[in-house]
Amino acid sequence: MRTALKKLQEMIKKHGVGMVIVAATLDGYRRQLLKEKSKNQLDQIEAEKNKLAEDGKAAYTQRVSEMAENSKNKATMAKFKEAADELKKEAEGYSQNPFSKK
Repeated sequence: MRTALKKLQEMIKKHGVGMVIVAATLDGYRRQLLKEKSKNQLDQIEAEKNKLAEDGKAAYTQRVSEMAENSKNKATMAKFKEAADELKKEAEGYSQNPFSKK
């Protein structure tokens, strides 16, 4: 603490009170600008991260809906195949004995 006060006294003697105050004010402004710049960069990074997350969610939702549609199509085809097999069995049974009743 004493060394900081000694440095301040030396600067005042060398440059004057006005120049020291101006320098301190400019340094404060510089630090504030750097802080705002860092904050803006962090905000941009966060926005990009959120955008990527939203894109990922959209891609995931699309993939899930495609899988659901594919499963639905496979289930429908399985039902059609089952119905075709049953009709084929009945047609074979009828061709073997056309006058029998079930």
